[in-house]
Amino acid sequence: MAEPSLLETSGVWKTRAFERHRALRLDYQRMLDWYDIVLALTNPEWTAAQIEIGSRPGSILADVHPIHRFLNEGTDTALVQVCELGLYLEAFKTHPAFGQIAIDLISPKYSSTIFELAMAYRWHRAGSTIELQPAAAGGRVGDFSASISDAPFLVEASNIPAETFEQLSFRAPLLIKRTAAPYLNDGSVLVVKLQVPSVPGGAWEQALVGATKTCCYEVSGPGWEARSHTSKEFDGVRIGVERLLEDEAIPDASEADPWDVRHDQITEEKPYRLKLRILVRLPSGDIDYASRIVKKLIKEIKQLSGVRSARVVLLDITGVEPNALRLKTEDLREDLRREIMKKPALACVWLVSRMWTTEMRFVYWGVYIPNPNSTYQVPQSFMERFGLNERSWDFLSETEIRHTTEEEARRSFLDRQPIFEGYIDRWS
Repeated sequence: MAEPSLLETSGVWKTRAFERHRALRLDYQRMLDWYDIVLALTNPEWTAAQIEIGSRPGSILADVHPIHRFLNEGTDTALVQVCELGLYLEAFKTHPAFGQIAIDLISPKYSSTIFELAMAYRWHRAGSTIELQPAAAGGRVGDFSASISDAPFLVEASNIPAETFEQLSFRAPLLIKRTAAPYLNDGSVLVVKLQVPSVPGGAWEQALVGATKTCCYEVSGPGWEARSHTSKEFDGVRIGVERLLEDEAIPDASEADPWDVRHDQITEEKPYRLKLRILVRLPSGDIDYASRIVKKLIKEIKQLSGVRSARVVLLDITGVEPNALRLKTEDLREDLRREIMKKPALACVWLVSRMWTTEMRFVYWGVYIPNPNSTYQVPQSFMERFGLNERSWDFLSETEIRHTTEEEARRSFLDRQPIFEGYIDRWS
C-alpha cells in the first residue's frame, strides 16, 4: 500500500504523526481522523484565548488547556493522547450526552471528563452496555451507567488533583529555569537552591520570578567574581543563586543535605555540559494520601446519595500516587472498607493511576476494593475481561500486547525512539 502523502498545511502534530506513526504502531490515516475529531471540539474564540494565556508574562506550559497543548505538540505522548481522546469521541459520537461532553472537555472539567470517557470505553469493551451522564437522584446526573448481564450499575468516576505544594514542585523549577535562561551564556554553572518551609501565598510565582531574576543578575553582572553567591527571601521562602566555574564541585542532594527536587539543564552538544542545577526543598511532612483518598471517596458517595441501584466509585489517584500498585494498601483498604460498608448499595471502589508504559501507551493500573456488605457484586467474569484487556490489548492499534521481560520491553522502547546523536545514550 502506498504511503499517505504529507499534507502541506499539516502543522507540528500531523508532521510528527507522519514521522512517528510506524514507531508508535499506529495507522497514519487513523491518526489524522482522530486529530480532526478532537480539533472539532475547539473553536476560534477558545483557541485565541488559549494562545493569549500562553503569552502572558510568567505563564508556563501547564497554564494552557491540555487539548490545545496536545493539538500543537509533536511529542509521542501528545500524539497518543490526541489519538486516545479521538477514539473515545468516535466511540460515543452518537450518544445523546455527546454535546455536553464536548463542552466539558474544553473546560476546566477536562481531567475528570477524560477519565469518565476512558473508564466508560473500557467498561464497554469488557462487555457492558453504557449510558453516559444518566439521570440520578435529586435531579443530578451520574458519570455513566453500565449494564452487565442485565444488572445495572451507576458509576461515579472522579480524579484527585495534586496538592498546591505538589504543583509548586512542578512549577517552581520551570519558572526558575525560564527566568535564569538569559544568564546561562558563558562557561560557568548556575546553582539555584529554593527552600520552601511552608506553602507560600497566592502570589508566590511572581515573587519567585522577581527574586530569581534579581539573584541571577547579582551573580552575573560586573564584578560577579567578588560576589558569586547571593540570596533573597519572600514570604518565608528562601532562594539562593551561586555561580560556579566548570571545574568547581557542583552541589547535589545527599543524605546529609537532602533536596526533594533536582532539575538540570544541559546543552544538547557532546559532551553534555551542565548549565543550570535547581534544587528545591518542599514543605516538610509526609502527604496523608490515605486521608485524601478517603475524604474524596466520602464526597463521591454523597454524589450518589438517593440512588437505589448498585453503585461503583472509580477514583483516579494519579495526582497523589502515580502508581496505584505501590500504595500501602492494608491500612488504606481498612479505612476505605469502613466507609464502603456503610453503604450496602455500593458494590466496590477502584483506585487507579494513569501511566505511560514502554508500549508507548497510557494505561490504568489499580486496586480493586469490593464491599463485603453489598448485595451487589461486579461479576468476576467482567473483572477478568477488564483486567485482561488493560494488560494485553492495545485499543489504538487493535492488536495484542506482547509481554516480555522488563529489559526486552526497555530495549524495544528505546529502539522506537527518534534517532539523533546522544539520544539513546541518555536512556542507556
